[in-house]
This record gives sequence, C-alpha cells and structure tokens, in this order.
Amino acid sequence: MRTFLTSLIMLFSFTVFGQLEIPFFEQIAFDFYKDSILSIYPLERKIKVFRYTIDSHPTEHKFVVQNCLTGRTLAEGEELQLFSTYLLQQNDWDAPNFELKYSTLDKSLFKIKNRAVQGHPKLLISAPHFEKDKVEVVYLNIIEDHKNFDTVYHLKINIEGEVLNWCRTETETIIIK
Repeated sequence: MRTFLTSLIMLFSFTVFGQLEIPFFEQIAFDFYKDSILSIYPLERKIKVFRYTIDSHPTEHKFVVQNCLTGRTLAEGEELQLFSTYLLQQNDWDAPNFELKYSTLDKSLFKIKNRAVQGHPKLLISAPHFEKDKVEVVYLNIIEDHKNFDTVYHLKINIEGEVLNWCRTETETIIIK
C-alpha cells in the first residue's frame, strides 16, 4: 500500500510539475544564500561553489530538516523523500536546471569550480526533498562545509519557488585518535 501511495504521489507531482514550469530550487537556494543569508552571517574567507548542480549535491551528509524550521526533526527516508522526478530531469545536459548561474557573483566571496574538489570551505546545496504525501513544499539544505565544522541553512520553499522560512544549525567535527 505504501509503495502504491508513493507511486501515486510521484505520478501526481510529475503531472503537476509537467504542467507548470518547475522552479530551479538549487538556484533559488543559492541566490537566497548570497543575497540574504550572507548579509546576516558573512564569510571570513572565499568559499568554493560548483558550476553543476550534481557537484553541489552533498554525498556525505544525510538529509535532515531540523526542528528550528518545522518544529520537529524530519529525516530522509522516514518523513522526507527525495524529489526524484525533478532530479531525473536535472540529469540532462540540456535541462535548464543543470548548471547554476553565477552572473552576479561577488568574486571576492566565491570561487567557482567546474567540478567537485577537495578542500575547504565549500558550499553544498542538497537536492530538494518533500514530506511524504505533501508535494506543495520542498526542503533544501545549504551546507557551508568547513574543515572542522559545518553550518547548515535549512530552507522551506513552496512549489512556486518562494522561500517561506529558513533557519541555521551548526555541527562540529570531533576527531578522536
């Protein structure tokens, strides 16, 4: 039954978004970060950003939306699922949401990389997720990945592409030898 409901939701979201222009959620998140978040939490050094969305998607971070945004913690696989129909479209080189646009980028704050590289700090933007059975709102995480800590900005965006709310969390990496 659960699989049937998930398939039905995916079909519904594909139909809804097939009729509407799908917002470029990672671009919306990045623009919000550079225009709004950085004015509140400025960077101390240049941060690496990646030209292609696939390189900006974090691989070592499990997607979680903290309670500062929703009043409860939402985890991928439990309450949240990946917006897979969106990502399928994004894998096409000709897709309008394959490459982030940095035309108004302040080069004193950002360093553009063509592919994912090692080194810190770097900016990662998650793929959009939504609550199971609710397709009208997506969640994204913007991660400032520093050497010994991460700052995560959790965003809630409606299907029209408007940022509804956001919050910030920090984690520290502790290495025990």
